[in-house]
Amino acid sequence: MSEMKPRGSRFERGFRLGSEGEDGTHLRDTSGWPYSIYLQDDSVGGCDAVLCHGIQNLSDAEHLLAVCNGAEHPAIKSSLQVFAWAKP
Repeated sequence: MSEMKPRGSRFERGFRLGSEGEDGTHLRDTSGWPYSIYLQDDSVGGCDAVLCHGIQNLSDAEHLLAVCNGAEHPAIKSSLQVFAWAKP
């Protein structure tokens, strides 16, 4: 029997990278296409919460995953610096 989790903690910490299977099902890995960002539900009979789906390439999905998880990815930091410089 699985251990009961306290209310409000059914999702594991951090966003994850997933994809879509041939039949449109959500996959918890990148074996399908297009890609998605989701929170994993670890409760029995639970359902993952997909933040966004339809991401066309893996590089974009990885960058978005880094932003969602608060990482300072070098490519994102560089892009944000260029954007900040270009603002009027």
